[in-house]
Amino acid sequence: MIVNNVIEPEFRFWTIESIEKIANDFDLPNESSMQDWAFEIADPNRLSEFFEALKSYKLEPDVQFTLMDIVLQSLEESDIDFLEDQIAFAIKKYLTKNYSIHAYQIWYWSAFDNELEDAFRISSLMRAVWDNMNPQTLPKTHPSPE
Repeated sequence: MIVNNVIEPEFRFWTIESIEKIANDFDLPNESSMQDWAFEIADPNRLSEFFEALKSYKLEPDVQFTLMDIVLQSLEESDIDFLEDQIAFAIKKYLTKNYSIHAYQIWYWSAFDNELEDAFRISSLMRAVWDNMNPQTLPKTHPSPE
């Protein structure tokens, strides 16, 4: 279902400083030609490592935001079953708890202008977070897997 009554949160994007910090901390490439850096360096094999760092360290909001896009792209590329795997549940819980930092990402990855079958693989998970944090959005933006 395409949802038309969703208001886009304030735009937010990665900062040069957050990219440099994460690239250094995780020994990741960081070339000026990498326009979609967080998406290009995402790695489903390092999903747990990225997510544990996000949860474990006191990070500046810009670093949290950038690292979460790496986590979400890694999750998107993974073969994880979102209804069964604990990391998907943990990411959903983390996003709900830290909604103010990640609202734009949740909105973006929800892909509200697409039917779920044409959206990102993680869109149903992101729509569940969105619905939880925005109960005024009717109809619900996803079929409830809960």
